[in-house]
Amino acid sequence: MIYESTIDNLLMLIRSSGEIKMEQVLHFFRDAVDKQKIPYYIDQLRLSRMLDVDEASGTVGPHTNIKLKSEEVRMRIRAFWVIASFGSANIREITTLGYPSQYLFISDDNEAYDITFCNSKLEAQLAKREWQLSVPKGEIDYVNHIALVSDERVGELLEPFGFTSYCVLEQEHKPRYYTWD
Repeated sequence: MIYESTIDNLLMLIRSSGEIKMEQVLHFFRDAVDKQKIPYYIDQLRLSRMLDVDEASGTVGPHTNIKLKSEEVRMRIRAFWVIASFGSANIREITTLGYPSQYLFISDDNEAYDITFCNSKLEAQLAKREWQLSVPKGEIDYVNHIALVSDERVGELLEPFGFTSYCVLEQEHKPRYYTWD
């Protein structure tokens, strides 16, 4: 991540991601030198009223978080598992995107990725439309577009929409990637 201090990276992560599961935070920072201090940092940020922790749902979010619909929160939480799989040492920047896409992130090796939670061809079509609007005519789109799908059957339907790959979350939220080659 971009800051020297893990607590600063933690706060930036939560502010940019919104509400995510505590389990995801721990998985994301698994490669941090002070990873065992993450629960302590979260508690300190909660006491400083910078973060809110919902013990019932196991989520953590910014104190001044704009409340999202529960379906949007579920989509973001599922999409964040893809980012968490990279680990904090491999991520430089994360930002949320508007529906149907969830996140855009840049890895330490300057690769850009966006994650779109797709249940249907309509969501894939909307994502493609957004990409086309954001890339100037004649320019190459260098972003790796990942479709997060519920199963391989749905992923296979998305080939015509320009995704680089699709992934399915397996046991323990591990992403498995597929391409159409």
